[in-house]
Amino acid sequence: KSAESKGMKVIIAGAGKAAHLPGMCAAIFPLPVIGIPMKTSALGGVDSLYSIVQMPSGIPVATVAINGGKNAGILAAKILAASDPELLEKLKAYSEKMKTEVESKAEARQDRIQRVSCFHEKMTSNRDIKNRVPAERKVSSCRALCFQQGLMKTQCKLI
Repeated sequence: KSAESKGMKVIIAGAGKAAHLPGMCAAIFPLPVIGIPMKTSALGGVDSLYSIVQMPSGIPVATVAINGGKNAGILAAKILAASDPELLEKLKAYSEKMKTEVESKAEARQDRIQRVSCFHEKMTSNRDIKNRVPAERKVSSCRALCFQQGLMKTQCKLI
């Protein structure tokens, strides 16, 4: 009950199964509450998710994904950044860094896809390979290369 007097601005509460902790925090404290449903049962955390998001009107709980602690922290930082320009700049830099990382991963993935496409062309067009290598071996080699390159079956025409 002393969260506000201790200077807390946002509460992050994780809970599993009945998941009442975030809702109780929201009912007791006037501060924003972010609930993290935890995967704890055979239902994979969906029971926790429903318990947190189904709060009655007037007792809001922001909810992130099951086991979404990282997003809860980022959401809390964004709430705090509304009144803290320095934190807002740090969040902008973080978002830009993530964007750059995603773009570089996408570029590397595209390079892998291009290499596999060249391999596919060799496997399907080279007459020597076509005539001497059984179809099963072509597909097996293709699977191995696609797996090694981190590609999914839907991207491989021979699998």
